[in-house]
Amino acid sequence: MEFLLFIMPTVDDAIKEMKPFIVEGTYWICTIPKDSEIPKNTIATFKEPKGLSVVIKQNEKPNLTYAGPKGMIDVGVDTPVGCKGFLAKLTKSIADKDISVYAYSAYYRDYLFIPKEKVEESLNTLKSLKDG
Repeated sequence: MEFLLFIMPTVDDAIKEMKPFIVEGTYWICTIPKDSEIPKNTIATFKEPKGLSVVIKQNEKPNLTYAGPKGMIDVGVDTPVGCKGFLAKLTKSIADKDISVYAYSAYYRDYLFIPKEKVEESLNTLKSLKDG
């Protein structure tokens, strides 16, 4: 029997490897009733006790309860689910600039939704963190 040894990267290793970039588009974080049809332009969902949260991509304001408009940053590195503190360090660096962050973790990557007018500044903050 063959065993594979996997070494979990440290937070600092993951930050050095990341290549964050802005994903084109305008995003809205919305809520819809649990039994509603999911909008076609949905890129992410999360079931909550009060309803279904959806992240949709579209230019105009949705006819839903929403937060937005948001820009999206892909952190640009695949991080294992168990990489402790990675997302906390990224979001803290942006929050320290008095910018709100909505983080979404998928299986391979983390994504940050930032107020549209602050997305460029947030990207530069992440690049500074990487270079620091």
